Amino acid sequence: MGERTTSCRYCGRIIHNAETGRPRLFCNDLHRKWYDRATADQVQAFLDAVAATRTVSEVRDLEHDLRALLASCKRVAQRLDATGDVVTHARIAAVACELGQTLARYFASQETHP
Repeated sequence: MGERTTSCRYCGRIIHNAETGRPRLFCNDLHRKWYDRATADQVQAFLDAVAATRTVSEVRDLEHDLRALLASCKRVAQRLDATGDVVTHARIAAVACELGQTLARYFASQETHP
């Protein structure tokens, strides 16, 4: 039986492996440790990017939910305006106005208050 050859992931030196068993990836333990340290930052950067993407998605979902709530408040205010319930209409309109201003302040997009 022959040998399989690979190269050290850290220094590139040729490694001769037996035909059976798991092939070695590093020529020595020190190179394995140095490689782990060198790539740890890349792994952490990847994990940070995944977390940031998740956070952006959660904020986008929150903005969507708040805009839907604003639209609901406006619809309820219009229905209440037709019933003549001035007090409840004023309360709902105030909530819609405050929500619209908050959306404009924190999400800085199109006009959102009534």
